[in-house]
Amino acid sequence: MKTENLETQDIFQRIPHFEEAHNDPNPGRQLQKVKEAVPGFKEWFKETGKVAAFYSFDLVTVP
Repeated sequence: MKTENLETQDIFQRIPHFEEAHNDPNPGRQLQKVKEAVPGFKEWFKETGKVAAFYSFDLVTVP
């Protein structure tokens, strides 16, 4: 797979819907704020069109 070295600001745009949750230090409130932001995010995501880039990684590494 070919990967190009591009500046992230040229490809990605910030998703503002989860900023409030990200800034809250309390995990319980973070989860609640994420749940509250989801409907607005879904509508925004539907309107953005096709995905420009995607990156995935393993959350858990098993030895």
